[in-house]
Amino acid sequence: MERFKIFLLTVAVSAQVTSQDSTDVDSSRNGTYECQAELQGRNVTTAKPYLLRVKELPHPKLSIESKWKVFYPTEKVTLKCSIDEDSNEWGYEWFRNGAQLHEDISSSGNTLSISSAKAIQSGQYTCRGKHLTRPTVTTNQTEAVQLRIQDDTPKPTITKHQWFEFFYTEERVQLHCNMPGDGWEYHWHKDSNPLTTNPELTINSTSVNDTGVYHCKAQRGDFSVDSETVQVRVQSITPKPNITKHQWFEFFYTKERVQLHCNMPGVGWEYHWYKDSKLWITNPELTIDSASVPDTGDFHCEAKRGNFSMDSETVQVRVQNGTPKPNITKHKWFKFFYTEEQVQLHCNMPGDGWEYHWHKDSNPLTTNPALTINSTSVSDTGDFHCKAKRGDFSVDSETVQVRVQNNTPKPNITKHVWFELLYTDEQVQLHCEMQGVGWEYHWYKGLNFRITNPTHTINSTTVADTGDYYCKAQRGDFSVDSETVQVRVEDGRQWNYTWYMNRQKLDESSDVLKVPGNEETIKSEFKCKGIRTERPLYSALSDGFTANNIIFKRKILLAISGCLVCCIVILIIGCIVLKITRKPGVKERATEDLFFSMKDSNNQIVSPMKEYMDDIPIELEECQETEELITDHASAIHEDGVIEGVKDTAPEDLVLSVTDSKNQAVSPIKDIDNSPTELEDKEKPASEANGLTSFKVPTSAPQNLSVEDVNDTSVTLKWRSPENIGSGLDGYTVEYCKEGSSEWVVANKELITSNRIVISGLTTGDLLNIRVVAVNAGGRSEPVSLAQPVTVREVVDRPKIRLPRALRSRYVKHVGEQINVVIPFVGKPKPVISWTKDGQPLDTKKVNIRNSDKDSILFIRKSEREDSGNYEMTVKVDSFEDKASLIIQIVDLPGPPASVKLVDSWGFNAALEWTPPKDNGNTEITGYTIQKADKKTGEWFTVLEHFHRLNATVSDLVMGNTYTFRVFAENKVGRSESAAVTKAAAHIQKTGIVYKPLEYKEHDFSEAPKFTAPLSDRAATVGYTTKLLCAVRGSPKPKIEWLKNQMLIGDDPKYRQINNQGVCSLEIRKPSSFDGGVYTCRAKNALGEATVACKLEVKHVYSDNTPRPIITKHQWFEFFYTEERVQLNCNMPGVGWEYYWYKDSKLRITNPELTIDSASVTDTGDYHCKAQRGDFSVDSETVQVRVQMAVSAQVTSQDSTVDPPKAKLTVDSKWTEFFPNEVVTLQCEIEGGSSGWTFQWKRDAWIYKETENTRVLPITVKHSESGEYSCAGKLNDTVTSQQSNTFMLNVRGSKPTLVLKQDPSDSEIYTGEKVTFTCGIKEQTSQWEYLWKKGSTQGKGDTYIISSAAPSNNGLYTCQIERRGTTFSESTELIVRE
Repeated sequence: MERFKIFLLTVAVSAQVTSQDSTDVDSSRNGTYECQAELQGRNVTTAKPYLLRVKELPHPKLSIESKWKVFYPTEKVTLKCSIDEDSNEWGYEWFRNGAQLHEDISSSGNTLSISSAKAIQSGQYTCRGKHLTRPTVTTNQTEAVQLRIQDDTPKPTITKHQWFEFFYTEERVQLHCNMPGDGWEYHWHKDSNPLTTNPELTINSTSVNDTGVYHCKAQRGDFSVDSETVQVRVQSITPKPNITKHQWFEFFYTKERVQLHCNMPGVGWEYHWYKDSKLWITNPELTIDSASVPDTGDFHCEAKRGNFSMDSETVQVRVQNGTPKPNITKHKWFKFFYTEEQVQLHCNMPGDGWEYHWHKDSNPLTTNPALTINSTSVSDTGDFHCKAKRGDFSVDSETVQVRVQNNTPKPNITKHVWFELLYTDEQVQLHCEMQGVGWEYHWYKGLNFRITNPTHTINSTTVADTGDYYCKAQRGDFSVDSETVQVRVEDGRQWNYTWYMNRQKLDESSDVLKVPGNEETIKSEFKCKGIRTERPLYSALSDGFTANNIIFKRKILLAISGCLVCCIVILIIGCIVLKITRKPGVKERATEDLFFSMKDSNNQIVSPMKEYMDDIPIELEECQETEELITDHASAIHEDGVIEGVKDTAPEDLVLSVTDSKNQAVSPIKDIDNSPTELEDKEKPASEANGLTSFKVPTSAPQNLSVEDVNDTSVTLKWRSPENIGSGLDGYTVEYCKEGSSEWVVANKELITSNRIVISGLTTGDLLNIRVVAVNAGGRSEPVSLAQPVTVREVVDRPKIRLPRALRSRYVKHVGEQINVVIPFVGKPKPVISWTKDGQPLDTKKVNIRNSDKDSILFIRKSEREDSGNYEMTVKVDSFEDKASLIIQIVDLPGPPASVKLVDSWGFNAALEWTPPKDNGNTEITGYTIQKADKKTGEWFTVLEHFHRLNATVSDLVMGNTYTFRVFAENKVGRSESAAVTKAAAHIQKTGIVYKPLEYKEHDFSEAPKFTAPLSDRAATVGYTTKLLCAVRGSPKPKIEWLKNQMLIGDDPKYRQINNQGVCSLEIRKPSSFDGGVYTCRAKNALGEATVACKLEVKHVYSDNTPRPIITKHQWFEFFYTEERVQLNCNMPGVGWEYYWYKDSKLRITNPELTIDSASVTDTGDYHCKAQRGDFSVDSETVQVRVQMAVSAQVTSQDSTVDPPKAKLTVDSKWTEFFPNEVVTLQCEIEGGSSGWTFQWKRDAWIYKETENTRVLPITVKHSESGEYSCAGKLNDTVTSQQSNTFMLNVRGSKPTLVLKQDPSDSEIYTGEKVTFTCGIKEQTSQWEYLWKKGSTQGKGDTYIISSAAPSNNGLYTCQIERRGTTFSESTELIVRE
């Protein structure tokens, strides 16, 4: 402040001058000043007045010429000091932290500039004005301005909203740029290209072009800072959410667990699960802990982040109602197995994903679908079953009983018509049998396999059939050998012979008959017959033989042989003399004996008997033998006796040799004399040189000539032996000649004895005629020829097409896909392959066929719809062929529905109808997709997917919008490319909507008290706390009171009264004998009251000195069976006692003896007797009686079945669906009384809880408590009741979803309008009570109506639902305007 000094001069008479010091000038000093001089004694002289004006100094103001107070290095800072007065009169001084600035400062006028700020220049800045003309005049300093200059320059921070590593097209990208401090301007750049000037960069619908590197630049003034870069990646292909199935199966069974997990690449996704297009749950994981049939449906998940969402593919969950049992397949199964046999069982359950666990007698064995016991033993006997398990769900199969016998029996061989010694051509029949079934029988002779058959038959035995036979019984890999049976076959037979002369039996049994050689014997006819004690007992009678002139012939031959040295004349004379002198009727000259020799020659070829001298046959009469006997075990075999020759034993003897030859002719006489004779025919063969002329008979023709095999170089033939082999069989000759030629070629150089031959070295393609001739001593037989010529060619292997399993059903391909079908086949020689399509030849321009020796390939490079059809492949070898059909179906996308129309629209709904597409894509239509678009946006939204019907109702349309609809068709290929669009539009009217709420009859839940579980009589011991329990229900909640002997207990501290969720208990602490009596529980509410009572008996504990009654048991057992007799007797020392019998503390009878004539299960319990005389009583020990049902299926004499008592499960609510924190009470009742029972509760067939002496189970509902509940009772661990009926407890979501609707739905209502509020529950549930609240106003029912709205109706309206004390609420606000 400027100071003025005023000098006041006072001139006094004494000439003294007085002065006054100056003071600080302020506004109070304003005024006119004058100075007077006064001298003492003189007049006062006054100077000219001076006007002083004092002016306030101006107040400068300091400001920063920017909107921000914090600066960064190198930034420009400008400070301005301003004075309100004329600034030209003032200069400025600058100060920092109180010190005047002189350096590093650029000031111009009232401005201070810092061109490049530094941190050291931070501080408190002030300024003041200095008058330019009066330097001493300065203003006060301004208020300090804090200038902050940071040490470092930060970069702008980019904030990412819902940021992901990869974005998908049409997603939203949002970035925000921020820089500390004020005054920043933000510039966004993509790949160094400027985009926008805004703190926020938003891309509402991304595309691939938005991929790049982004950064923002924060700028204020000339200063700018770049942020870090942010990389935005946009994928062109948007993947669908992937659904992971945990333990997934084509079909689920009830109570199985279904678990699905939804995942989408990237982060930030929110997952919504839908079932049949209805929202199910919001969670990445969908879990159905206990599946049921209503859970069947199509599930899909929606992955959502921000405004972008994507649906997954649909997963079909199928839940079958009934759970089948695993099926056990038995491989080679038998009632009894033997040790070391193999047992093989296979377990199968419909569906997949099953794990199989095998158990034997409830003991686990192995985890495998197949159970194999390679070598059984007796310890393997037992009951086997398999358990099919997947996840937490399991099902047991039926039981299979395996029985293993310790001792393995041997097969038993039965002999039919058996003899220790058999002969050739007889029949042998052996039958093998083994205990059990499934056996296969193999016959062996020695170590050589013979045949596989239970019966081994040899129709015509030979000597080669001799040997040891046994059979092997086999099933699977197990086999047992039988005992050995010895078969003996002999060719020769020991016979005794009976001789007949002129039908008279001779006394001779040897094979040689010797008779005198006289005229009688020479003319006699001789026959013989074989006799033995074994089968056959008799042979047939031989042909007759007459020795007529045999001796005469012999002598002539002898004379001729003796006279060979003589001349021919002497020989002739001798012959004439001999003929004259020798007469047949002279007996005395026939003195020689005749010798007949009989031999058994089964294998010789015989000729009919003939006369050798004069070739005149001797007629023999038929022998009528009536003494032959045929036994039951053998029959007469007609065999011919054959005279083989005459043996020269003496000049006078005649010897006959007879051979037994079955089915053969009689041999001629071979020999008469051992010496040669000149009368022999020189042309006879050497074999007949020593005997008479022999006749050789050829065989008949071979039989049944056939071709066994043919190839390109050989023919194999077989035939049967001739029916008549004549003079024996030396072998066969096979001949062939080419068709058209008469030259027969012998195939075998030497005779063959086999009935089979392979003719090799033939030329392929030749047509041959073949014949076979039998050869013996009699010559060649008649030939047997093939009926048709044989062509020499390769063996034909019938063609067979082996169609792969995948091609046996319809073969489906999409249009444009490649078809490459390989079909293998077999056939020889190389078959001829042909293809047809729908019966017509293939078009080789479209279809390529490639054939090889083993397969045929059908190839279509690019399939079209026209390639669909029935393709037939034919494989042919000569006259044999095989065919296979292949159905190929080429499918494509369907066309759109033929037409779609809007049928009706009402409220918020629209009804559509459409017709199937004309083009179904060559396959059935699987569904339709319905979309809607409102007129405002024109964007299409899917309403229904995979919809099967041809009509639909679209709901939840927005009021005031106009909608157009379109329908796509779907098949297994996909959705049609175009859609059918409705011509008419559906307009949802705003006005004129009259909502008619459904009328619900309000359910009255009021109920008078009712005891669901009564009190039970109890017995307590003095000094031991006891508790009485019961359960009651009622609405409103009843008041509970306890009474003792009809006196109200009240608040007596001895008693503790508890009432929790309807379960009432009275605890009596340390009772005494005075606490016994009748206790009553009384429940009261406004609708009535109910009571229940029980008797409590308090017993004393007696000292050991006091005797107790003794119970005597008659015929006592630990367990009694139903209908048995139970008898107990009670005795106390002394007299005057009265006896009382109790069962489970309930008086049964007053009698020393307790007798139950016919016990039943309900008689099970604890019994004791009380001995009383006067007021004194003593209890006996407790006796436990246990009665169980009889082992023999509990059948009484009246054939009635005694079943365990039944259990009944009841629920105190009328609904089965609950929400968390609700309370449900279950009660289990046992038929015939529930006292004394222990109750076992099960949930989903697993034990949940056991309760003693209370049959009430209260449950506070949680999600983990859902399931199927049942109960059963146990009495003293000996009797178990039947399982009760079941109760399904379904737990819904966390709370009911309340749906509030307002009609009209406008946000503001005008006075006078009618307003209707409707409250509903989205879930399927019942028995809820609705209550409306607004302030103190209340209303009941699901509808609340305001007839005429007024401003007083403004406010919050709350709908509250209540059920059994559990409440939920939802509110809506009503605004009413004038």
